[in-house]
Amino acid sequence: MAARSRMNPYNPNAGQATSIHPLPLSSTSSSQPPSPSSPSQRTLREHYVRTCHLFYPHIQARHDWDIVVLGCRSFKDGDFHAHSDSCLEHHLKDFPPERVKDGSARRQLMREATEFLDMRDTPTGAKPLPGEDDVHIRPIPNSDYSFRLWGKGLESKREYCLDFVHSATGQPVNSPFKYELWVVPSMNAPSWLPGAGMSRIYSLERSFGIPQEDILPGAEKFVLLEGTACLLVRPGMRSVRFEVPIRSPPNRDIGDVDEITFS
Repeated sequence: MAARSRMNPYNPNAGQATSIHPLPLSSTSSSQPPSPSSPSQRTLREHYVRTCHLFYPHIQARHDWDIVVLGCRSFKDGDFHAHSDSCLEHHLKDFPPERVKDGSARRQLMREATEFLDMRDTPTGAKPLPGEDDVHIRPIPNSDYSFRLWGKGLESKREYCLDFVHSATGQPVNSPFKYELWVVPSMNAPSWLPGAGMSRIYSLERSFGIPQEDILPGAEKFVLLEGTACLLVRPGMRSVRFEVPIRSPPNRDIGDVDEITFS
């Protein structure tokens, strides 16, 4: 059978997918070991089902394969079930004809869809659910908007995500005013460390080449590493500086030892 590559799970909150192939399956054929899951991570099924309900509320999935196809948001209009079957037929081309004929290839793809959805992972950029913990909201001075920072399920990646929300409603919005967002040297890190200079950062969507006007309403977000110092620059207004939190490392029991410090 031809090698079938594995893609990273498609981000349910990014822009519209432009191709139906390939789907993010074949985890068992990946040469890369899976990243360690966090206890706070939900299953990918929860993320994909949420995407299905949000973008395709009137489509009924027949099985897990349909959920994966819907969650990838490659479908635009027409007969969804025919579209999903077309995706399946495309993937069946990777199997020997005898396996397609006896149905074992189809059963394997269905099994892979279920295994994929049952994985514990958090797609980077997935917006937080109402009431979710590890969500921090801070008002932006002299504006009607706030920064929202969240990181549940992203602990193993040392990441946080950032977006703009309306301070009164809490609803996410895309770039509500003219600004630039910059990474700047951290006041808590030595200046000789790598990355101590200034560099502008862009949203995840813009980084993927999606034009600003094509980003779905409220979907825009930035991905920041722990400890990143940022500067929000607005024309004619004071700049705003903030630092992304650094999570406490997990407790590691190294046994009964003597410890010395140099401070």
